[in-house]
Amino acid sequence: MDPGLKHLPELLQPDNVEDGCLGHSAGELVWNVTYACNLSCCHCYLPSGVEALELSTEEGHRLIEDARSLFGSAGQVVFSGGEPLLRKDIYELIEHASQLGMRTALATNGTLLSTTVAKRLRGSGLDEVAVSIDGATSSTHDRVRGVEGSFNAALEATRRVREVGLSLQLHFTITASNLHELPDVIDLASRLGARRLFIFDLVRVGRGLNLERPSINLLDLFNYLWRAQRELRMWLKPQCCPYFYAYLLGKMSREVGLEELRAYFKGCLAGRSLIRVMPDGSVTPCPFISLRLGDVRSSSLAQVWSSSR
Repeated sequence: MDPGLKHLPELLQPDNVEDGCLGHSAGELVWNVTYACNLSCCHCYLPSGVEALELSTEEGHRLIEDARSLFGSAGQVVFSGGEPLLRKDIYELIEHASQLGMRTALATNGTLLSTTVAKRLRGSGLDEVAVSIDGATSSTHDRVRGVEGSFNAALEATRRVREVGLSLQLHFTITASNLHELPDVIDLASRLGARRLFIFDLVRVGRGLNLERPSINLLDLFNYLWRAQRELRMWLKPQCCPYFYAYLLGKMSREVGLEELRAYFKGCLAGRSLIRVMPDGSVTPCPFISLRLGDVRSSSLAQVWSSSR
């Protein structure tokens, strides 16, 4: 094996590749639990402050139970938003999924994640916290996120997550205004102790419709990430880039058997082993695809899943 890829066997262990476009084979529910948010991110796919009747706690329990029936105990529930910590019953919902044996993750902007909150999340059975970091400096991050001070709050959140023993993941969305800081974001994520850094290619939906796509050659980006990955114990995982995995197959097939790689690298999972439920119960293939497949108020998740094929 190329000595520059010394961490590859470790990174390919099942515990490191269970979700995202690397393929959570058992299935993944991304649930946007609320439209409420205390930030105003320029690229957000889900407008905040929308007046809609959100799923109740009881309806949320049924949704989680449906996901357990559909995906089994090896499935995963990602609690997202909006800002999920603005939902008062978030701990109860996480605990319900955890008690059913499902893996649980929370996607947050980090601004509300105090030490007390971190401990409650851990006590609820949460497995992982994903904190959004959209720049390596406060000026860049705060400009993207729309609120001054949000960068420092997010950094504090990552420290608290690690202190209570939760797994940490970071999310970075590439925009024209922060692309230049990607190398520093990678360095920051590594220093913060993240297991994974998800690097989202900008999908122009929601507020993102108002943004221009960054001027970037994807092959140059992939080559850069490949070089950066060689010495890192942290996964660098481009998201909304299913073609990245074809690139990886070509790069890695000489290091690991191709059949072994195919078990992990599956391309886009929208509607295949991943499904998204919106705050009002509407179902779409993923957070970035607005095609409405049904709703969980009138049908079970399994019924929507099977009937939408």
